Amino acid sequence: MNPITLTADSMLELWKTAKGFEPLRTDCTVSRSDGPDLDRILTLQMRAWYVGLLNTAPFSDLPLTDIGPRLTFSERCPGSCSARLPDGCLRVASADCDSWERPALIVTDPASPDAAAQSNPFARSGRARPVAVVGDGLLTVQPPLDGGKTRIMAVMLPDSDDIYHLTPQMLASLGVADSNLFIC
Repeated sequence: MNPITLTADSMLELWKTAKGFEPLRTDCTVSRSDGPDLDRILTLQMRAWYVGLLNTAPFSDLPLTDIGPRLTFSERCPGSCSARLPDGCLRVASADCDSWERPALIVTDPASPDAAAQSNPFARSGRARPVAVVGDGLLTVQPPLDGGKTRIMAVMLPDSDDIYHLTPQMLASLGVADSNLFIC
């Protein structure tokens, strides 16, 4: 699924409409010399909603990026290899390698039994049941990649606060009925 990319200004217009701040009434006039900066308040709410969604929504509802080509894996110990996750990587959704029989089980708690088993040569995972442990900005996979083509899908925070990558499911959670209505 290809995400829709909006600038911060376009996203703010969408946010105002979805939250009932627009369209403005034109049948009256109100004048004030004080008041809050509504655009700034709405921009902060909008960004918090976006980042919160990226951190909590199901992977199937989010735009995913293949970060495999950006990662440089090195052997951590016999039977595993690790790579530092790129800046802006919020969550790893999946990890797969051609030399494995299936995608890796993603483990996000380094203290879990599945993660602890990877330090035991008799219990660690192999090609039939690979494991990817994510923690402290590091991705550690068992078994090693063995030069196979990798595909590591992740939820990434855009490089700029001025960009929003949105899927139809994300727009639906905002309360926007028709995502095509707002795309120019």
